[in-house]
Amino acid sequence: MTENQAAAGQATVQISRAGSEITIGISGSVNVDSSPRVRSALLSLIRQSALLTIIVDLSQVLYLDTSGIATLLEALNIARDNSVRLRLFGIRDQPRSLAELVELDSIFQALGAEVNFA
Repeated sequence: MTENQAAAGQATVQISRAGSEITIGISGSVNVDSSPRVRSALLSLIRQSALLTIIVDLSQVLYLDTSGIATLLEALNIARDNSVRLRLFGIRDQPRSLAELVELDSIFQALGAEVNFA
């Protein structure tokens, strides 16, 4: 398992690998200020991980805005293009409310990915 921790504005990104799964844990606030750096870390990881499963752990995200939703949707499209299986895990509280409002789970499931609310 390798870990790489980088500050992303008001969010922290931690990456770990176990077998054919890579987990990217995001914590803090994913907003217009921090989402570009979260996006960069996530898309870079997806592009390097063909045929693997990437689990995006959002259980420690306290706030998510529409720029964060856009980042997740872009990651889904890039993952599909790179034969990466993407799973969102642990969406709760305010991020869950927004994800439900925009029907993020339906969008992900329609494109073969998974969303698990906490």
